[in-house]
Amino acid sequence: MSVINIFQDKKILLLEDDEPLRRLIQMEFAYNNLQIEALASFPGIVNYVQKSNPDLIILSLEIKLEESTGLLICEKLRFQGSTAWIIVTSNKSNINEKISALNAGADDYFAKPFSSDELMAKVKAMLRRTLSVSKEGILEYSDIRMDLINRAVWRNNKLVDLRSKEFDLLKVFLLKPEQVLTRAFIFDQVWGSSFLGDSNVIEVYIRYLRSKLEKPEIIKTKRGDGYILESDESRISKAAAEGNENINF
Repeated sequence: MSVINIFQDKKILLLEDDEPLRRLIQMEFAYNNLQIEALASFPGIVNYVQKSNPDLIILSLEIKLEESTGLLICEKLRFQGSTAWIIVTSNKSNINEKISALNAGADDYFAKPFSSDELMAKVKAMLRRTLSVSKEGILEYSDIRMDLINRAVWRNNKLVDLRSKEFDLLKVFLLKPEQVLTRAFIFDQVWGSSFLGDSNVIEVYIRYLRSKLEKPEIIKTKRGDGYILESDESRISKAAAEGNENINF
């Protein structure tokens, strides 16, 4: 029986000036059946990345190009509207640099040397979260499909009748699946800071969503943290990844 590679259409870019490390990461990705384009810095790299429209970028903060550093490249990509996942890597293990990188738009930070297992698990988790937003404005995750233009939702090809705020709440989760969202973030995205209603409104509407989707386990409560949209398929895939052999880069 052939195994379907769910990541075969995903585009990954590695921006790393250290050639030996670049080759090692390429080999590890090939071993994991992931296609990756590995590049050193060059003039016009930001424009190249934007035109190539990758799903995920692994960016070394040690890259230098004239006045640009890896951190500035990250900022430029986000400023120009890149929606790619960005993992930055660094020769340092510095909390201040990590904070700067995250503030610049990075989604994660790896200090070198780092575990190949951890990098692969993170890459695969992020790629699973990469949504296919078509020109028709469609969001999809697991068996849920949302039409942003016509404000319609289906689960297992069955239309789900949602009220306006229920739709808006589900949209927040579909845009950031498999990520823990705080109550404050959800509240601001759906109701706004000027809302003066019941403080338990989030819990009430999540209960509505769980019921209408007829899949209560897909939106989970993370006590003390918030909520997460996570499918059974994702949990199984993560559990399987835990058995990989570990290599340090």
